[in-house]
Amino acid sequence: MASPQIALAPDDAPSWLRGAITDGGGTLVAPEEAEGLVWFNPMEPEALRPVLASSPARWVQLPWAGIEPYVSMLTPDRLWTCGKGVYAEATGEHALALALAMLRDLPRRVRAGHWEPRSGISLFDRRVTIVGGGGIGEVLLALGRANWLLRFTALWFVASLASFAIGVQWGIIGVATAYSVVTLLIEPLRTYLTARALGTSAWRFLRALGGVAQATVVMAAFLLPLRAALVAAHMPAAARLLILVAAGGVVYIAACLWRAPEITSEIRSALGRRRRSADTLPAAVEAPLERV
Repeated sequence: MASPQIALAPDDAPSWLRGAITDGGGTLVAPEEAEGLVWFNPMEPEALRPVLASSPARWVQLPWAGIEPYVSMLTPDRLWTCGKGVYAEATGEHALALALAMLRDLPRRVRAGHWEPRSGISLFDRRVTIVGGGGIGEVLLALGRANWLLRFTALWFVASLASFAIGVQWGIIGVATAYSVVTLLIEPLRTYLTARALGTSAWRFLRALGGVAQATVVMAAFLLPLRAALVAAHMPAAARLLILVAAGGVVYIAACLWRAPEITSEIRSALGRRRRSADTLPAAVEAPLERV
C-alpha cells in the first residue's frame, strides 16, 4: 500500500514535524500534490487560505486545540482535525504546579528576606474539584490517581506472595498454577483501572490489544506442536528451551508485523525521536547561554 502524500506548511515549520510525518509512514510532498496537509503557523491563520486554494488535500491538520481562527475556512469536502489533547499533559502539569504554588504562598515566600509565620493550604486528604472536562482536566484527574496505583501495587504484591506461599508445597507446578490463578483474578481489575485512568472503556482498551493477542495465539499454536516434537525426539531440556525461545521470538515478531503493524510504526517513531534528540542535544549543550 502506497504511503500517504503529506504536505507540511509553511516552509519554515520545525524540522521535527517532518520527521514525525515520515516516521508515521507519510511521504512529504508539496501542497499541490498532497492528500493531507499539516499546517503549523498558529500566529497567521489567514496564511493558510491560499495554501488550501492550491492544494487538493482531503485532510487538514490545524495547530491549535481551538479552531476559531479557521472557522471561515472549514468546508465539508475536507476532513479537519486539530491539536485537541496535544498540550493537555504539559498544561495540566503546569496548572497543578501553579495551583500548588498559590496555595503554598510561593510568590510571597520566594521574595521573603526573613522567616515568616506559617501559612498556606495543603491539599492532603482534601477533595478537589476540576472545572472543565477537556484534555487538561483529564490529565489533572490522572495525576490525582496515584493512590490507585499504590493500592493496586500493594494488592498485587500481597496476592503474588500468597500465591507463592500456597503453591510452593506442590513444587514449581503448584507455584505456576497458583500464580496463574491470581493473575486471572487481578488482571481484569488492572484493565479496568487503566481504562478508567485513560478515560476510555475497558472494551475499547482490550480491543486495542487485539493484534498483540492474535500474535500471541499464533506463537502458541506454533510452539505447542514444536515442543511436542522436541520431547518426542528426546532432546535435552536446556537445548529444547533455547530452541523454543528462539523460535517463539521469531514467530511472535513475524505475527506482530502481520496482525499488529502499529507496533512497527511506534518503534520506528520512538527510534526516530531518539535519533533526533541525539542529533540536537550536542548543539543545545554547546550553545552559549544568553543573558535574560
